[in-house]
Amino acid sequence: MTSSASERSTPFSRLNEELVTLAFRGSKQNSPRSINTMICTFTYHVILIPALLIAAMKRTWGELDFNAASQIEHTPENVGYFASHAPSDANIMKDGTKKPFHYYDWSFLRQNQQNEESGKRQKQLLQFFKECKRGGDKDEKSFFFIKRNHAVQFLKAYKKKLRNSGFTLPPHITPEQRNFHHYNILRKISDDKINLGSYPLFSEEIVQAMMRRVRRSYQPAGKPPMRDAANRIWQIRSLITNVTKVTHLLMISVLSLFKEHKEGELTLTEDAIKEKLKFIQGLWVRLEEGKFQNKGDGWEKIVYNLLNAQTETRMMVKREKYTLCWNFVNTWLEENNMQLKKISREPTHSNTVTEIINKLILFSNFEIVSKKPCALDEE
Repeated sequence: MTSSASERSTPFSRLNEELVTLAFRGSKQNSPRSINTMICTFTYHVILIPALLIAAMKRTWGELDFNAASQIEHTPENVGYFASHAPSDANIMKDGTKKPFHYYDWSFLRQNQQNEESGKRQKQLLQFFKECKRGGDKDEKSFFFIKRNHAVQFLKAYKKKLRNSGFTLPPHITPEQRNFHHYNILRKISDDKINLGSYPLFSEEIVQAMMRRVRRSYQPAGKPPMRDAANRIWQIRSLITNVTKVTHLLMISVLSLFKEHKEGELTLTEDAIKEKLKFIQGLWVRLEEGKFQNKGDGWEKIVYNLLNAQTETRMMVKREKYTLCWNFVNTWLEENNMQLKKISREPTHSNTVTEIINKLILFSNFEIVSKKPCALDEE
């Protein structure tokens, strides 16, 4: 059975009929090339048709899932989690491979995603962590995290089981070697997966702005520059740049450990990046101005001296810079009331959280940390 003409009509054909009728009426009242006919023809061909086409295309595109073209390569333990969750923020940041940076997939701490040894060791470590959780919190297939209100019980179980777990620091790796490698690894991961250098807040408002302050100290106007000023300035630029990158990634890791990223956010967004960078920016400024939380000759005083041309203070080496990054993170935790001491009076628990993140980094990059020699005095 064939459809009638009215059934086959579309918005475009009906519009065409109405405009032609309008043009015909205009031509009866005036000349065949009347102004009304010209206006109707112009409106129809130049304005209305393109507008309707664009609207139709937008409706069609809006129904397409462009993210489906870049599916995430999930680890087996995270399949169940990601199957029931989707990124809620359109402002998703992607790495050099065009894959989103997922908060709740610990593979983001692996520098070499292709290395099978580190992938296996990371999986084994996560399984050990899950065994330290109490019965109701265990889920073999889900992402590993610690519920803050269960943190004390978990940390006690972790400390008890650690000795016989096989996940203590290998005897041939000193804490100094570990810190050296962790600093390099996290800086590389940040460059590859986050690329802070593409953000004006990082490159201009943090690095360049801080370096203007530093140059005023090392190269004061109207006075000869300090001895070896150029080299010292270059070293401080490297300090500010890379400590910011590593600190930023550690902040992300701590929030992932407690599953405390903003509700509904599963992937790294531009707003989340800027929020953390704003804190780090403010902390650099306070340190340069000598506004310390703690009096004395601690880490804050050392950073102040470096930023203010106190040449008797030697430049930090990489293993010390990594410790500085954790000082930044602990300051952030304290100022945002996120420290574990709010739940437990045991000071060792805060240190244990740092230890857990360090183990995640170590056993996610075991082939780098355990086999690659390092120069501990490298800046």
